[in-house]
Amino acid sequence: MPPLEEDTKTLIRQAYKSLGDNTPGFRPRAAQRQMIGGIATHVGRAYKGDERPEDYTTPIAVIEAGTGTGKTYGYCIPLIALAQKKGKKLIISTGTVALQEQIVAKDLPDLHARSLLPFNFVLAKGRRRYVCASRLQQEAEGIGQGAIFESYDAPEGEDRQAARARLYGSLMDAFRNEAWTGDRDTWPEPIPDSDWAVISTDRHGCTGNQCSHRSECPFFDARAAMSNADVVVANHDLLLSDLAMGGGVILPDPQEALLAIDEGHHLPDKALEHGSSAHWVGGARDWLGKMGKVVQSAYTCLPEADKKHLGTNFQFVLDKDVGDLNAVLSRLSSTLFTDGPFKIDERQAEDTWRFPHGKLPDQMRAFGKEILPLAKKLHKALRDMSEKIRVGVQEKQVDTAKAEMVMPELGFMLNRAENVVDTWRLMLEDDEPEHAPLARWITAKNKGAIGLDYLVAVSPIDAGAMLNNLVWNRFAGVVVTSATLTALGRFDLFLQRTGLTQHAGVETHRLESPFDYQNNGVIEVPPFKADPKDAEAHTAEIIGWCRTGIDPAGATLMLFSSYRQLRAVRDALPDNLKALVKAQGDLPKGELIRLHKAAVDAGQGSIIMGVDSMGEGVDLPGDYCTHVVISKLPFTVPTTPIEAATAEWVEARGGKPFFEITVPAASTKLIQWVGRLL
Repeated sequence: MPPLEEDTKTLIRQAYKSLGDNTPGFRPRAAQRQMIGGIATHVGRAYKGDERPEDYTTPIAVIEAGTGTGKTYGYCIPLIALAQKKGKKLIISTGTVALQEQIVAKDLPDLHARSLLPFNFVLAKGRRRYVCASRLQQEAEGIGQGAIFESYDAPEGEDRQAARARLYGSLMDAFRNEAWTGDRDTWPEPIPDSDWAVISTDRHGCTGNQCSHRSECPFFDARAAMSNADVVVANHDLLLSDLAMGGGVILPDPQEALLAIDEGHHLPDKALEHGSSAHWVGGARDWLGKMGKVVQSAYTCLPEADKKHLGTNFQFVLDKDVGDLNAVLSRLSSTLFTDGPFKIDERQAEDTWRFPHGKLPDQMRAFGKEILPLAKKLHKALRDMSEKIRVGVQEKQVDTAKAEMVMPELGFMLNRAENVVDTWRLMLEDDEPEHAPLARWITAKNKGAIGLDYLVAVSPIDAGAMLNNLVWNRFAGVVVTSATLTALGRFDLFLQRTGLTQHAGVETHRLESPFDYQNNGVIEVPPFKADPKDAEAHTAEIIGWCRTGIDPAGATLMLFSSYRQLRAVRDALPDNLKALVKAQGDLPKGELIRLHKAAVDAGQGSIIMGVDSMGEGVDLPGDYCTHVVISKLPFTVPTTPIEAATAEWVEARGGKPFFEITVPAASTKLIQWVGRLL
């Protein structure tokens, strides 16, 4: 591979010098300079132009950079310069929404203004984060079919319906008056998931360029802005989804891009989430019960030639297929109720039956062999109808307004059918002896008036093969960075979990934090008597400690392992402290942080209460965070099905799960959370 060109070196040096010259109080950091140099040298070998050379090995720099290194500037300066010189775009992917928003709202604007690098940038989100203008109008005008999208166990009632109607009316008014862009995350109050699901859509339910609301569609507006951007800021979920669809569907074509993966320690778990699949048995029976009405509407929407081709008995045949699938799921539910080893009582609302070593019992395999072909047949019928309507709209054979009513409903059913197919395909898939087995399990949950329902779930436990196929060999060059990529000072575990162990283009770098942890921070462990496993007693001690342990004049970040404990502590605080609290869940993160900083700027005390996601990617420099309080470090035992299956696999290979899984995970949490303070 060719060395870094002189003009690129000059551009990088000038950008870093300008950043320093134009930033008050700027102090060069050795680790940051090392990061810039390492990326420039290694990723600088990435190819130019449109054609990927044969036998090309993607240069991948894996960099652990301690808190305070200035990671964002450390990778942005060289990668933006390299992208410009090589005719590429830069995709930045984060593990948390908080860091994604910080990079777009603060880091990139500052870098653009101070480094004098000529670039523009845009925030990328999935389609589901934006309102569907067509669906919103239908619901605001009372002509939508919101009930189709309702979960069967969703709470109902006149008050809830009235609240939903008011919400949709407010959203519609703000959207029409251009006071709201249609981005869910910019609405000033949290929007319940069940309400948002009705007025957003996915690729299955979208009529695309033929939609009558195409000119005002927030998603297509965002995608258009992306095509002109030099830097696109996404998150791991969107990155993996786009790559799974082939790449270049929402984000830039990976072959024509450099990739920076920030908060890289999240990537393996995000990959496992994307490789997993699950469906509720009772939930599937519920939407199957609504199928007839949706199919009837879709059939009437088809072009006449397609109706004739399908025949007059099409709906009868499809109804029979739906009935057959429903019947098998009903038998599965009855069998799990009578023969399943579940222990459900008033104290334990759910229980899980995990299949050791991922081996599916013969009885469950027999059910799968009945369910999968029926689900595939149903999925194909729905997909064909959807495609015929889409083509009919394009060819002006189908009324656009009618299609816009039908497609979201049909897309909803298509998505659900696809989910059942994916779940049982993976359930029945034979594991390869040399690879990690899939984790397979069924969870029984008491859903109150609905009764017991069963979640059939399957997930990979090793993300390496998936990431090798999806990510590493697709881009021109890659940087992976985080403050926590090593375990016990070595990259071995991370490289193994991400499939990078055998990748010839990988270089690793470990950069120390410039902060003096020893002399600028104090860790105190209160002498609590309660075992953290005793949630009630532990919470009571936290409440007691808060009364004297929290400085009402300071800026405090309190991190909890659950929303339940967060709310219990908040509600029990004395009034003088309760008045200072900004709690995650009550407000969008951006608004919560804005109010916190405004209070500190006004010389007042403030307390942010949050869960895991507030412990990473949140920038609270200087006086904005003077204390971090951690309620409980998640030093977990492998209790979830994926964790238990992973521990089982590690043991089968002669390893020790406690040292290979539990200790590194706890260490990562502690370093990340303490990093919010320093």
